[in-house]
Amino acid sequence: MAKRLDRFLVGENLAGSLDLVRQWVSCGGELDHTPIVIEMRGRGRKPLIPFKFNRNWRPYDANVHEFVAVHFVENLKIIKQSTITWVVAKKSMDEQELVELEHHI
Repeated sequence: MAKRLDRFLVGENLAGSLDLVRQWVSCGGELDHTPIVIEMRGRGRKPLIPFKFNRNWRPYDANVHEFVAVHFVENLKIIKQSTITWVVAKKSMDEQELVELEHHI
């Protein structure tokens, strides 16, 4: 029996600016839960990316990827690595800024 609810919310203004917004429950594959997929197609200007690391997300292509769930896990690994790289760089920048502030004091 499923004990988790996987979901996401889309802002009304974003949904209103797109020609198509649809979601569906995908096959679980190797995951311990069932991913929910969202498809957004719009006219005109592409909506802003709501999260920094969504830029690294690779779209699913049925001609290239065999299973949606496996592709989803691959994307999560890419985002995890991007996040780790960003955290290390941010920590270094913050430490440098602290050294500079201490020097000014």
